[in-house]
Amino acid sequence: MNRPQTTFTSTTESNLLISVSLSLSLAPTLYSLHSFVIHQTPSKQEKMSVEVLDSATIIGFVEDEEAFNAFIGDRFSCLDVDRDGRLSYAEMLQDLQGLRVFETHFGVDVKPDPDELARVYGSLFVQFDHDANGSVDLEEFKAETRRMMLAMADDLGFLPVQMVLEEDSFLKKAVERELTKVAA
Repeated sequence: MNRPQTTFTSTTESNLLISVSLSLSLAPTLYSLHSFVIHQTPSKQEKMSVEVLDSATIIGFVEDEEAFNAFIGDRFSCLDVDRDGRLSYAEMLQDLQGLRVFETHFGVDVKPDPDELARVYGSLFVQFDHDANGSVDLEEFKAETRRMMLAMADDLGFLPVQMVLEEDSFLKKAVERELTKVAA
């Protein structure tokens, strides 16, 4: 199927190079708007895309045991730097900080209170550490990720929303899985 495609490149005031490629794919029950953005931070480049999804996208991925378990296993392995089969607070903290949920407000950097950030990250870690032993094993990681993703799906509802997603994120994998199923 030929899809209309537009590509442009621009530079923002902060000299952040953004390259965007738009394509619209219409299917009987799903459409996706792809927009790839390279976000450059001092330490890394992140490839992001704008995707349209709803709760069914997330639920379908979580319920697909093979796809969900593969993603969780890969993600856990990436975070388990010391390869001991458990995630420490320090191992999860770097990933949580990388989300920059509290450090940006509508794309503008803000300076949150460091003590408040430490409390929030600590409480997130406790959510994963079900047995309260100070580390998170694969089963705890899988169970809490499943719980959080289903809660997110519940909050989204059935109306599609447009979200900016990191290329290797859970939600991006859910969208890719759904697009693959629709295309088949």
